[in-house]
Amino acid sequence: MFSSRHHNAAGFTLIELLVVLVILGVTVSFAVLSINTGEDGERVDREAKRISRLLSLASEEAILQSRQLAFEVDQDGYSFVRLENNEWQYIENDTVLRKRRLPEDIFIDLRVDGDSVTINGKQASTTSRVYLFSSGEITPFTMTLRTADNRFAYQLTGDLQGKVKYVGDVRS
Repeated sequence: MFSSRHHNAAGFTLIELLVVLVILGVTVSFAVLSINTGEDGERVDREAKRISRLLSLASEEAILQSRQLAFEVDQDGYSFVRLENNEWQYIENDTVLRKRRLPEDIFIDLRVDGDSVTINGKQASTTSRVYLFSSGEITPFTMTLRTADNRFAYQLTGDLQGKVKYVGDVRS
């Protein structure tokens, strides 16, 4: 009589191997994308914290030196200016309050005393300064640093009493 033998194949079929490779490829792609976007978020967060600290320091300096200072934002970045002889002059030769350029993919949107100034979102306005008075007062403001695609947005605020506050992540 004929004996019926069943061969149980050991191993995987080609289709099973291809499915596993596709799943691994998709997983690795998501991992790489999440790592890169994390770096963007960290860069925007670091810049927002840096500006918050610089504004606090400049406010203290305005009080200590009995001078009027201002934080000025333009399309390229930000700088500090000082009132001297009834003219606003850029602070030069200062390693801390020097003019700084923003990376091209980080944008600043600014509201000064309730009025929208919006710098990198374009809408030009004549006032792009936050004033830091020798009395300790600051022009109230809300500043948002964000990526071009709005995936990351960090905010800081300043109130009339001179307190600069890092609010943090404000993504919707």
